[in-house]
Amino acid sequence: MKKLYLSILLMSGGLFAMAQSDSKPQASDIPYSAITEVAIAPNPAKDHIMVSLPLPASGASDIVVQDMLGRRLGVYHTTSQETKLNISQWHEGVYLLSANTKDGMVTKRFIKAN
Repeated sequence: MKKLYLSILLMSGGLFAMAQSDSKPQASDIPYSAITEVAIAPNPAKDHIMVSLPLPASGASDIVVQDMLGRRLGVYHTTSQETKLNISQWHEGVYLLSANTKDGMVTKRFIKAN
């Protein structure tokens, strides 16, 4: 009987990744994300936020903003290391921002204040 192994990796923002293989997973099999340091400033913010991606994440990036119920409020495609997002029309509250690049994905929280 062939054994199958299921690996579950918990990532930031409560997201997870799963993988299935025939061999027992090793610690070196866990992918390393080079974009763990995404900065959002100011936080809390009223009118806009500046999203800064680290240098290795250069190239095309997608930034996705969701409310705490999982509704997408915006998807932004950028090739810049810094991106300014207008949040002036959004309601007060906590939001999730996910940055997806060729180097990986990271999710951060920010607060919209009035």
